[in-house]
Amino acid sequence: MIHHELAHMWFGDLVTMKWWNGLWLNEAFATFMEMRCTDAFRPGWQRWVDFGLSRSAAFDTDALASTRPIEFEVNSPADAEGMFDILTYEKGAAVVRMLEQYLGEDRFRAGIRRYMREHQYGNAETTDLWDAIETESGEPVRRIMDSWIFQGGFPLVSVSLSDDGRQATFRQERFGYEGGDPAEPQTWAIPLRFRWKPVGGDPITDRVLIESDAVTIDLSDEAEWIVGNAEGASFVRTAYRAEVTEELADLAQELMLPVERYALVDDAWATVLAGRLSASQFLSVLELMTTESDRSVWQRILSGFSAIDRLVDGDAGEIFAENVHDAIGPALAGLGLTPLPADTDRDKRLRADLIRAMGTLARDLEIRRRPSAPSRSGSAIPISSTPPSASPLRSSDRRQHRRRCSGRLRRLPQGHGRGHHSQEEVRYLYALADFPDAALLAERRSPTSAGKVRSQNVAFWVRRGLTNRGLGRDVWAFMSTHWQELLDLLPSNAVVRMVDGVTALTYPDDVAMVAEFFEANPVPTGGKTLSQILERQRVGAALRTRESARLQALLAP
Repeated sequence: MIHHELAHMWFGDLVTMKWWNGLWLNEAFATFMEMRCTDAFRPGWQRWVDFGLSRSAAFDTDALASTRPIEFEVNSPADAEGMFDILTYEKGAAVVRMLEQYLGEDRFRAGIRRYMREHQYGNAETTDLWDAIETESGEPVRRIMDSWIFQGGFPLVSVSLSDDGRQATFRQERFGYEGGDPAEPQTWAIPLRFRWKPVGGDPITDRVLIESDAVTIDLSDEAEWIVGNAEGASFVRTAYRAEVTEELADLAQELMLPVERYALVDDAWATVLAGRLSASQFLSVLELMTTESDRSVWQRILSGFSAIDRLVDGDAGEIFAENVHDAIGPALAGLGLTPLPADTDRDKRLRADLIRAMGTLARDLEIRRRPSAPSRSGSAIPISSTPPSASPLRSSDRRQHRRRCSGRLRRLPQGHGRGHHSQEEVRYLYALADFPDAALLAERRSPTSAGKVRSQNVAFWVRRGLTNRGLGRDVWAFMSTHWQELLDLLPSNAVVRMVDGVTALTYPDDVAMVAEFFEANPVPTGGKTLSQILERQRVGAALRTRESARLQALLAP
């Protein structure tokens, strides 16, 4: 964040946008520099790998029919406020990163310096930046970037090798979740870096500019394999034939960088949401990648497991939990349950992620019991030192489980009110939102405007509660009943963030109920974002309709 704000001294202060339509460039460049500078300061943090999580969120919005171009005409304050979203920041940063990686750092920096010299202490348009970089690089930068800035959406790039392995073909089409094909076919000028391995040789990184539906290029030798988006640098999703995807997943640790392994899982899940890949095929990919060692890749794997978990219940859910247990177990055993002196920062965080998943998705009773030991002295659960792995404490016999955990449950509100610092207090608050205890949730929910939950946390608390698997509908009932009270309490930009939680309500009657409510109760200054949220909810509901019964049958004993 510090690097982000410092970058505004150049993009924003030294050179200022002419009008609000150029806001994206200030914020996108600052987000890009936030990653770039932090990566240079602490390479071990792997900020560009972590950025994959942010890029995934941008993909999810940009795959919707209700997406928008990064830059659009701004005619009102509401238009300007609508620009402060994930497409401005994360997609914007991703396309700047794409251009930098395609051109190379030196040519990109030369273009930035020219832009600064030519427009310092003045105002500039987006195209002024592209022209400066084009002059320094000799590449068609304006033509490339106009295709990304002034149209919404992004492409799926299908990658294949010829039978003799001496040619690579890249095909592009718009990627989307629902709504069918756009009225007019879209193409992008895609600056793509790809990596391939000659038979008996070392991997080679090449580049190609894809400006038509398909491009075939000759390789200098016969290729053993190809990775279609080297370092995940281009803002595209990549597709291979199903057998090639599984082969890459099986050899991912050997062939691919962490950011590429992350993209392999992320792209596979996106194709499930789009109905191009079945959930069972996706699980086959995950099962091949459980020797993974990188935290960001594991975060995406666990997110996939979590999404599947919400689609299965009963005996099938128990069997799925056993499968997740088997998948997570070796990685957690390798790290150990307790911190080690040799742990890196990412090791510590990965251990926390795996412990949390083992306690929730895998329903491991030993993990669930671990946080209770320190509380025998009467102190609150040490959420600050232990990951919130016991948050959604679930088992096949909930009544027995609740009796066993009732003491811990009742101490959580005390911990929320007496956290040693604000971060710890928020951890308790969010843990409360995750518990499947209706009385406990109601106890914390009802007085949101009476001081028990800080006003700046209310929107995030309600959003988190909406995603509670068992009680999301209860939280929705609270939110819809107290809608005007919440509008009066929250700033306008927080309301739409709160509403984002409805994407977890994916039964058909949920979709109808939510749509009817917002038709009568529009969200102030967030109409476009609300449309995107409701579309994401419909995408989730379509996934449930397609896959839930099939998964239940697949996992049934």
